[in-house]
Amino acid sequence: GKNGGYIRKITPTATEALAPKPSLTQQKLQADLQQAFFHNQSPSLRRTVEFVAERIGSNCVKHIKATLVAELVKRAEVILQDAMKAEDGNYDKLLDAVCSQLYQEGAQALIQGKEFCRKKVPEAVKILLPEETSAAVLNCAANIAVGLAIEKACSWLSTNIAALIKREVKATFSRMLKVQMLSQSSANEIILKKDCPPNCQHQTAFPSQIISEIKAQEKKMKKCGLLTWKACWEG
Repeated sequence: GKNGGYIRKITPTATEALAPKPSLTQQKLQADLQQAFFHNQSPSLRRTVEFVAERIGSNCVKHIKATLVAELVKRAEVILQDAMKAEDGNYDKLLDAVCSQLYQEGAQALIQGKEFCRKKVPEAVKILLPEETSAAVLNCAANIAVGLAIEKACSWLSTNIAALIKREVKATFSRMLKVQMLSQSSANEIILKKDCPPNCQHQTAFPSQIISEIKAQEKKMKKCGLLTWKACWEG
């Protein structure tokens, strides 16, 4: 994504996370505030917050796979379909080029992931906590759960999204190649039979049968010696 005009490139081998990490000081302060909050609440509230964060974080990753990644794979299919018509057979290079285009858009996973967590987590916390929970406690618990869910989801996505995109695109490309090969085989069979009259019961010979017949004729011609080709074929 863009950050002050700077466009970050994502590669499947990237080791540093896409999501900006807070400083150690910020992390410690946040942890201390959370501990202070939970210290004054029942243990069940903390378990609820952690449960919601874990569940929504996991659902977030599944959601991104089913929406953003699926959409990128469909786009890749269109690009690959057009490229295959003019490609000289260097499919590995083609696949890498298409994936490189999609890695940039894969960064949207973090944005969409955060939106998903911010929307779903407060709803879940409100449902699971007792009705008598005060608005202030409910709000604080929801904020903590949102942060934990985002951390879980975005940590996984920033590390794995590029590899996931490539894996799914590669699987789709393999299916496309198989379909193309089957189509070409069918087209060749149609060409072989196109001169047959209507209702013809002619069965096209397998390539192996044709090769065997050619070899048999070659042996026959060698035995013929000085006889003409026509005599060999007719004899």
